[in-house]
Amino acid sequence: MAAIRLITVKELKRAYYLAKDIYTVDGRILLLRKGTKMDSNYQERLIQLGFHSVFVNDKIDEDIQPSEVLKPSLRYQANKMVFEIINRDELVENRRKIADLRLLVRDMISEVVENDANITIDMPEIKTFSNYVYLHSVNVAVLGILIGKDLGFTEDDLANYAIGALLHDIGKIEIPDSIIGKEGPLTKEEFAIMKMHTRKGFELLNSKSPIQESSYVIALQHHEAYDGSGYPDGRAGEEIEEFSRVAAVVDIFDALTSDRPYKRRWSFYNTLSHLSNGVKNKLDPRALEIFLKRVPPYPMGSTVRLSTGEIGIVCSNNKDDLTRPSVRIIKDIDGYDIPEDLLFEVDLSENLGTSIVSHMQHQPV
Repeated sequence: MAAIRLITVKELKRAYYLAKDIYTVDGRILLLRKGTKMDSNYQERLIQLGFHSVFVNDKIDEDIQPSEVLKPSLRYQANKMVFEIINRDELVENRRKIADLRLLVRDMISEVVENDANITIDMPEIKTFSNYVYLHSVNVAVLGILIGKDLGFTEDDLANYAIGALLHDIGKIEIPDSIIGKEGPLTKEEFAIMKMHTRKGFELLNSKSPIQESSYVIALQHHEAYDGSGYPDGRAGEEIEEFSRVAAVVDIFDALTSDRPYKRRWSFYNTLSHLSNGVKNKLDPRALEIFLKRVPPYPMGSTVRLSTGEIGIVCSNNKDDLTRPSVRIIKDIDGYDIPEDLLFEVDLSENLGTSIVSHMQHQPV
């Protein structure tokens, strides 16, 4: 994926953009012709389709290349296969389909392991409300592979984890759409129904699928909490299977950084703060520690304000200290745009007197 800044749909009225990598409700990519004016009609249509944020590409940041955990073609295959299985639950007992899924997972693992040294987790995928389940499931698999590798999982362990993660939310096919897509908080009764997706998914996979128990237990336990406050059984600590403890970390991260019917996505900064403080006791400490070392609070493409008053775009991350990336300055201390031929970069790992003080509003929070 090329150069990117994540902005809200409503901000598009300010300028002309070439928009790239916008997922429509069925997972296809929507491209807009260069020079298309993003007027109120386009904005309203995107919002109707479930988009509240978009990635944009312009000359200021067109050379910024965030690292991809999976190449787009492989991610597309994974999204497509999970979509098929979730929408045709009889496929979970189709041994040929599960064999295809296992082969796909092996390819995913090989790519993650091969690129491991160069991977940090940058911009989140744009999801709409209706494609959330399967795009989210692929992210839970991929991000969990990164954690599992550092935890010492064998290749078979990684494969069994990934298969279970890809199918962990399959129980949601049994939950009414009126609850899944509700715009607003669930009532106590609705939340009780929503929580049933863990048992329903487990029962479906346990009764029909040839996958291993270590895989399908993730469907049952991914909402259990390390401190015992989760559901469905209130398990705590190592009473929760390790695969499920890994899935819980990335499930929360990906959910918070996604638009949902009842909330807008959080920034990476706010999400990491929540994981480190708000729900720290609910998550496996080793899995959480490993994951936090992978995720920059200001991912590539983020627009940030520096302590100098200047505004810039994060153009690369410093793996030794993810809080101190390189930043391309686009506005001076007085708020004036810097001409393209005069843009410059500040490496915060070398300029220790300068720091990021905030992410800008168009990094949705």
